[in-house]
Formats: sequence, C-alpha cells, structure tokens
Amino acid sequence: MQVIEREKGQLYIDLGFIFQEPKPAVSYFDWVVTNKGDQDVRRLYDRHYTRDPKKIGNRQFTRPGPNVVLKTDDNKAGWVAWHSSYRKDGFDAFECTMYRNESPKYKSSEMIKIAVLATIEEFKKNGIELPKDGVITYVNDEKIQNHSNPGYCFMRAGFRKLKQKSKTRGLTTLQISHDMIMLLYREVDLKQHLKWCNENIKTALGEGGEQHEAFWFQQEFMRCRVELLDVQQEMKEMKIKAWSDYDKTISWEALEEMLSPYEEVEFDQCYNDFDEFVDDYMFSEEEEWEEQ
Repeated sequence: MQVIEREKGQLYIDLGFIFQEPKPAVSYFDWVVTNKGDQDVRRLYDRHYTRDPKKIGNRQFTRPGPNVVLKTDDNKAGWVAWHSSYRKDGFDAFECTMYRNESPKYKSSEMIKIAVLATIEEFKKNGIELPKDGVITYVNDEKIQNHSNPGYCFMRAGFRKLKQKSKTRGLTTLQISHDMIMLLYREVDLKQHLKWCNENIKTALGEGGEQHEAFWFQQEFMRCRVELLDVQQEMKEMKIKAWSDYDKTISWEALEEMLSPYEEVEFDQCYNDFDEFVDDYMFSEEEEWEEQ
C-alpha cells in the first residue's frame, strides 16, 4: 500500500494494488507455500502432539523469526520449519518444528523429502543459505504413535538419529546432512527429467511434431533411468525410501511399430495412444520400478 501526499496536510491512500492480479502460489509437488498466519495450518498444529494445550486456538503457531510454512491443497498435511542464528542446542540448522500428515493419500517419507528441499529453496529466496548442520527435528519418543521406532518416517526420508538428546527435555534428535540432501536433490531432479522426456515424446508424436525426436528422447529417458536406478540403489543401502511413482515410458520397439514407414499413422492417434503403448510395452524388469 502506498501513501501519497496530494495536498499539504492531506493524505490519500493508493488502493490500486487491490485490483492487481494475485500472485500464483508457489508449489513443490504436493506442497504449497503459505504463511505464518495460515489458519488451516494452525488447525493442523493444534492437533499435533507438540502443541501446548493452553495455546490451542491461538492464531499464532510459529516461532519468532524466519519460518517456512507449507500445506497441501486439501489441508490434510502441513510443515513448519524455522531458522535462528541463536540456538540453545548448539546447532546451526534449519529446524522442522511441525510435520503432520492426516491423509493416507500422501506418503510421509516422500512428503518430508520435498518439504526439506522446499524449505531450503524458500529460505534461500530470503538470503538464508543452508546452515552447516543441515536440517534437524526433535521427537518426543513417549508421545508419538510409533514408540518402537520414533522418527521412522523422517529416517526413511534420509534423517539420522543422533546420540545426543535435547538438553532441556531429553528429546530424540534427528538430522539430515548436506550429503544426504544432495542425494535428495539428485533423485528429484532425475524424476523431473523423466517426466520432461515423456512430455517431449508426446510432443514429437503429436500433430506437427518431429517424429524422429521421439527416439532421441526415449534414449535420453533410458539413460536417465539407469542413473536413477543407481541413486535408488544408493538410497537402499542407506535405508532411505526411494520414490515410488517414477514415470514410465514407451519402448524403442513400440516407437518403431507406431512410426512404421509401411503404415500410415495419424499424428493425433499417436499422441492419444501414448499412454496405452506405455502400458502394453513396459519393460519386463517391472520390479525395478517398485518401491525399494
């Protein structure tokens, strides 16, 4: 809002901003970036075990200072991360102060992975780089449902349980390091690259597309897939849950059949039949796509 002096001693408020188009929401897969005043996230926080019963219903739910607040479109999951240069625990890290998932639609290990990366990217926009101790969170072993393995979903997302407990309350400390975060970036980048290859295959097979490019993108998909399997194997050895919904693509043989020079092929039909061909000509080693 801009205050403009029109005449001496008289102020007018420029309300032109009210009629501007709202900025599109920033999203990271299923997460949408929101703010510290989002009451949908506050209600999720009210149901979280860390919420002080005396503060339930209080509109404020984040700590003072920089926070990253995420939620899903259906308000079934939320994430809050906080950063401060002055911490009593001695860490120099981003801290997840709340994660809650109330829907079986979302796999918590995958949601946590993306939330970690979204937190890093959002803090970076405000000039705050990833601290030397990465990202941490605390778990109260006695108040969570999984008493036998507290922090299980976080550990499946790449966090590691530290020997040291929190100084004041004796909470379990979980941390994800820089190296592990880089592995998450690689996995997400490769996943997106597979999707990009498929989109370009569809474009090449569509009306006005360059059919021969479909072969190049199919080979690029396969190269990327091999690299992704290496990342999956590395994650498996580290007991991290690999992504479960990677894109699949059409085989080389199916492309040759679809684009046979001896048959007249309708471009629109090529495009429409793409997903059907993917299902019919999937790789025999289907188990490689299953969750590790």
